[in-house]
Amino acid sequence: ISQIARLCVENDEPEKAITAVNAAFEKDPALKDSPRLNSILLDCYYRVGDNNAVIKQAEEIIENFPSAVAYNRKSFAEAQLGMTEAALTTIDEWDKKYPEDPDAHIQKAIIYNNIAGAADTDSERKKAYSDYIRVYEEERQWLESHNAMSGSFEQLEESYWDAVNMLDQMEAGL
Repeated sequence: ISQIARLCVENDEPEKAITAVNAAFEKDPALKDSPRLNSILLDCYYRVGDNNAVIKQAEEIIENFPSAVAYNRKSFAEAQLGMTEAALTTIDEWDKKYPEDPDAHIQKAIIYNNIAGAADTDSERKKAYSDYIRVYEEERQWLESHNAMSGSFEQLEESYWDAVNMLDQMEAGL
């Protein structure tokens, strides 16, 4: 079943893979103990953008066969659903379980950047930009000290400087 599901994914048909894996689970509940099938299912839910299913599947994986990818997908899905605090909590759990995984640090900075971008009032913006700048600098320092800089994080540099400039303008009353 995992080969059939993988073929569906490779052919850009994740919905078919979801159907195949879930049907296999119904026919043989023992298959639910397969880390590979659960990971395929998580990947497919992520590909189709079913954030609620991603969260549920990631929680299943984290509980039974922990994986950094499951934490990544769960935090992303929570952020997509506007569950910012839950996403940050997931990232904290991810970092505790996998302290050397740079992706947790990148994801944290991305979420703070998104919070800053969604702020509505000047007071919200001021706090959000300050928080983002602080988190960006902390995470950049961690990534550099662990020789783990990546293109994903470096793409945040422009938004970091935008946040610095925006905060400077707000503090100057412009």
